[in-house]
Amino acid sequence: GERERKGEGDGEGDAGSFKKRMRTGDSTSNTMQSDGDDMDCGDDGSHNATTAPSTAAPTAAAPTPAPRSASDAVAPLHAVPYASQLQRKRAFVLRALRSLPQHMGRAAKGIDKSQRAAWKLPWLQPHSLKQHDGAPCSVAEVMPSPLEFGYRNKCEFTIGYDHRGDPCVGFQVGKAKFMTHVVAEASEVPTVPTEMRSAAEAVGRFIRRPGALRPYDKAEGSGFWRMLLARQAFGAGAPPPLLLVVIVQHEGFTSESVQSELDALAEFLQSEGAAMPPVQLRLAAQVCAGDGRGEAVVGERGLLKPMIGEPCIFENLLGLSFRISPAAFFQVNTPGAEQLCSLLRSLCSLSQETV
Repeated sequence: GERERKGEGDGEGDAGSFKKRMRTGDSTSNTMQSDGDDMDCGDDGSHNATTAPSTAAPTAAAPTPAPRSASDAVAPLHAVPYASQLQRKRAFVLRALRSLPQHMGRAAKGIDKSQRAAWKLPWLQPHSLKQHDGAPCSVAEVMPSPLEFGYRNKCEFTIGYDHRGDPCVGFQVGKAKFMTHVVAEASEVPTVPTEMRSAAEAVGRFIRRPGALRPYDKAEGSGFWRMLLARQAFGAGAPPPLLLVVIVQHEGFTSESVQSELDALAEFLQSEGAAMPPVQLRLAAQVCAGDGRGEAVVGERGLLKPMIGEPCIFENLLGLSFRISPAAFFQVNTPGAEQLCSLLRSLCSLSQETV
């Protein structure tokens, strides 16, 4: 039971039709996912370019009213009481199960008559459906998340411009189809941990400094900073491990200016000026070639340039240790995943002797 949309709407919740949940590589949220990008990225990020670096903000970033808050964009249920959220999720599952007998009935019409008897399952008979409120089985109450706030272990922050036209690191709140690529800070988003918020704010201060390379502007197809991915471990002790991956665009910038800007970011994030809470910081960069018209997506390890430490974190879940790379899939709510696995283990009567 999480505050953001999952299957019905992360996803980072983390699946289903809500693929835009915390997906912030040039698109709303989402689910803190990135899907389907064919961006051209070099193996080592080194590409020759002769155009001088540009630091001027694009004319397309003129101030425009923010259409909604970052919380509205990536955690649309944030204003709904948590108990009501859980009730909504259970009702959603119940509606889906109620439609199952009808769908199976239509499918059975296309099979051979000799096989139809096999489709007359006891749990699809009218008397059984009546016992379970029209569903083929009972539906338990939704288990609440151990953490109601700040539980996300992965977020993808768009780097762009806010409604004032200033460089910003957060979530896209504008509508891409209207070319309003407005970004709002994640400072008030309840599902994002404090450490990730602070990291996004620190990177935001860095890209607003005098002389900084400007963020990528999707309308113009030019700029440098594109996305910030953050992954945090919840079960690996204190201070928590925090992996940051910045995606940048090489087109229009010399290799020297690209490396200089990334080195400056690494130095800044390790300084007192970053004002970040205690974390075990890891930083990597992904330098992409081409015109950048596609969406920014974190690629595999071979495309990453390590800047601080190894580009991965280790997470503990029910006594097991998992090595998590930037692009790896892992349940977005670590305490919730532990609760889910514990429930399944109980229902299956598993023990340490079970093979």
